[in-house]
Amino acid sequence: MTDRSRTDRRPRRFQGSMASVLALAGLAGDTVGCRAGGAAVEEMRIAVNQVAYLASGKKWAVFASDGPARGWRVEDIETREVVAKGRSQYRGYDSASNQHLHHIDFSSLSRPGAYRLWVEGMKEAAPLEVSARPYRDLPTRAMGYFYFHRLGAAIERAYLEYPEHARPALHPNGHQVSAREGWTSHVFDVRHGWADAGDFGLYPVNHAAAAWHLANLFERYRAFDDGTLAIPEKNNGRSDLLDELLYGSRYLEGMLPPTGLAAHKVHGGKWSPFPVSVEEENRLSRWAMPPSTNATWAIARTYAHLARLVSQGSPKLAAHLRSVAKEAYRRAEAQPDVDYLVEKEDGGGSYSDHTNEDDRYAASVELFLTTAEPRFREAVVTSPHYGEVGAFDWKHTATTGTLSLLSASSTLPRQDIDRMKARLIAYADTVVLRIVSGGYPAPLPPDGYVWGSNGAVLNDMVILAVAYDLGRRQRHIDGLFLAMDYLMGLNAVGRSFVTGYGRRRERDLHDRLAWGAYQRGVPFPSGWVAGGPNDVLINDEATPRAAPPAKSYAALNTAPTAWCSKENAINWNASLVWVAWYVRHHAGGLSVGRVRRTR
Repeated sequence: MTDRSRTDRRPRRFQGSMASVLALAGLAGDTVGCRAGGAAVEEMRIAVNQVAYLASGKKWAVFASDGPARGWRVEDIETREVVAKGRSQYRGYDSASNQHLHHIDFSSLSRPGAYRLWVEGMKEAAPLEVSARPYRDLPTRAMGYFYFHRLGAAIERAYLEYPEHARPALHPNGHQVSAREGWTSHVFDVRHGWADAGDFGLYPVNHAAAAWHLANLFERYRAFDDGTLAIPEKNNGRSDLLDELLYGSRYLEGMLPPTGLAAHKVHGGKWSPFPVSVEEENRLSRWAMPPSTNATWAIARTYAHLARLVSQGSPKLAAHLRSVAKEAYRRAEAQPDVDYLVEKEDGGGSYSDHTNEDDRYAASVELFLTTAEPRFREAVVTSPHYGEVGAFDWKHTATTGTLSLLSASSTLPRQDIDRMKARLIAYADTVVLRIVSGGYPAPLPPDGYVWGSNGAVLNDMVILAVAYDLGRRQRHIDGLFLAMDYLMGLNAVGRSFVTGYGRRRERDLHDRLAWGAYQRGVPFPSGWVAGGPNDVLINDEATPRAAPPAKSYAALNTAPTAWCSKENAINWNASLVWVAWYVRHHAGGLSVGRVRRTR
């Protein structure tokens, strides 16, 4: 995490009728929004999915114009055959992009192939592709992010997309970390983990967010069999996803001193150079920062979840993880309101959080599902967050607890589970409404372009996916793929936010390790997602301050000074892994292989 503090994002609830939601979710032809006063908006290029539209899904294109509807046609590139045509629909003024927008709906085109979209009065056509199985390799590419960012071990050429990224171990002396400010005399061992973002900090609260996505993906769908990922542990009899997750989470127990709460984080005393020299970085001092209740809950929930997933194949490991989770839980209960209060950071992000009850709920859920002990069940059902569903991130964790309850068997009353399902489907409907009523298909309100807005988009896509699993409502899967179109280029900047995917794709992100090789001509690895447009908190030199919210995104080749919009992070990429795996396995016939049915 780089020079910033996270910004709150809370869900907005639609006040209209369910009929209105369903009409919009069905992509009814009513104009949304109205014309705003002022000069006409300058015309832009046609925004499309830069990778490929799902053959069986909805297909939108968007262009900016303050004029009347225009004719359009889609031509087959090879045969010049016109395969779809119509007139654009004026959608009105979009405050997020400060544009008057027209939509083109060519969903009737379902034949896979390469095409051009022409719009009357425009000199250039937009190339596009339709595919029966888009994003075929995106799940494994996105998972490669985690091996690339391992700490404590050399990164080997054999497991990398681009061998030039091989390097010696970062911070191999992580077993010799002292406490800053002398809050304990304990020396911490935190050798193995993942570098959090563009920097090399270890932050349990953000790690728990990333770990939950990967653990939940495995729990629901048994994703990533042994031997499917390029990691040293492949072919060891355990899922490669679990192998990577176990490596990345190993440092967490090392954050616990002999007594008391866990260190809130570990990082150096100043920001690492950009780009980084591994040798120089390893000479920098690192400290364990003062403790917090939130970090301790994060260890409890992550290890309890992991213990449940490895219990069949590795009972001894499961017993150890369960023991650490219980001990962390006990300590957090003993000191429930110790917050990390340092506001000025000189080498890592703060991840400060002044609420703890949602973290307690999430940890109680994982321990209840893992142990079935009555005390954890009581903590779950008496929590004020019991059954909560809404927007979630590293700071707002209650929804992850509820999603776990909807992903694993338990002794909770059937009526409670049914209420959770109903809440999830209702929230999914609000997400669909935001997607279909905005100018571009992002599940964000106009003021929702915060730091890590793409992470917020991806987390809402997880909600849509689980809602589709539970209710098989077409609007939820349509919304999911439209949001994927947004990430892949159907957005106000006309760029795919995922490295390696799309004609106008993101090519450089705020990552100290990858940037040095990029300067020598080595591409960033594929499958990394950018934080996304952000107009709420801008303290870098590259993210534009005067741009509309949906355009508050830094230009290409600005990564070192673009941390506000072009940062990458483990929690966002874990969300991308979850979503990419889901859409990859829904591409054919909209049915997931080997779904573990929920209660």
